[in-house]
Amino acid sequence: MQSYSDQRGYFENTLSDSITRRKNFRSGLSIHDISKPGEMKEIAFLEMPGLGINRLSWMGGRYAYVSAHFDGFTDHCLCIVDLNEITRPVIVSKWWLPGMNRAAGEVPTAPKGKRYALHHMIVAGRLGYGAWRDGGFTIHDISDATQPKLLSHINWSPHFASSATTARLRPGNGSGVCVPPGMVATS
Repeated sequence: MQSYSDQRGYFENTLSDSITRRKNFRSGLSIHDISKPGEMKEIAFLEMPGLGINRLSWMGGRYAYVSAHFDGFTDHCLCIVDLNEITRPVIVSKWWLPGMNRAAGEVPTAPKGKRYALHHMIVAGRLGYGAWRDGGFTIHDISDATQPKLLSHINWSPHFASSATTARLRPGNGSGVCVPPGMVATS
């Protein structure tokens, strides 16, 4: 991997444009049996060709919600993985903001110096809340994991300097979700 003199060089480009030198490494989801902490062992590996996983959200249900970079994409997108057979995880869907799939001929829409990249998605019931760095915040209906549906999207960048890296769940406020100003959460 290459190094940078400061974080700006890394964060102002798409991931695929930032990391130009890669050594051989495997990229994907590794699942381990931790029932004997001193003897942890890998029981499955789901290859995800690209630059790897940023974050993963799994609350013990059937699906894991992964922020993963795949070859051909500018940066991390949503990948939903079925863990029904824990030793045979399967990718059931992917979702990304328009312009992220270079391999399909999409032209990046992020302004120069900005990154549209899923930092992570948090799930509450049938809704998924995605923080997309400079791409804003999304709410998805994930009741059908094979076809996540966008319900709402707000992007306050570049008007505000910070990027969206955290969707936070707050118990006890009705919806259970902290929604940015100007966005409507549906249930």
